This record gives sequence, structure tokens and C-alpha cells, in this order.
Amino acid sequence: MCVCCVCACVCVCASTQEADDIIEIGYLNALFVVARSIGLVGHALDQKRLQQPLYRHPWDDVLYTS
Repeated sequence: MCVCCVCACVCVCASTQEADDIIEIGYLNALFVVARSIGLVGHALDQKRLQQPLYRHPWDDVLYTS
């Protein structure tokens, strides 16, 4: 049986064993990490471009347990 995986506009046909190996080695997790990293860098660059500092919530609202 052939498993088709479409990622970044590239179709890769792999056997069931190859698809299991891809999942086992963490390839999909790596794609997730790359996407999150690109988003984080883009957010930081956008904040610098707009000259807006990082928002910090007041500590008295955060420390409600004391």
C-alpha cells in the first residue's frame, strides 16, 4: 500500500513502513518546530519594525495565590 504525503507542495509516495519510519524518527515534530521558530522570529521582527515593546502583565494580577 502506498501512502501519499503532501508537504510544501511536494508529493511524496512512501510505503507504509517508510511512513512509520518518518513518524518514528520525529520528522513531523521537526516540521512543527521549524514552523514555530519562523513564527517567533517573524513576531520579534514585527515588534521591532513597529517599535512596540513586549507586553508584560502586572505582577499583582498574576500572583493571585498569595
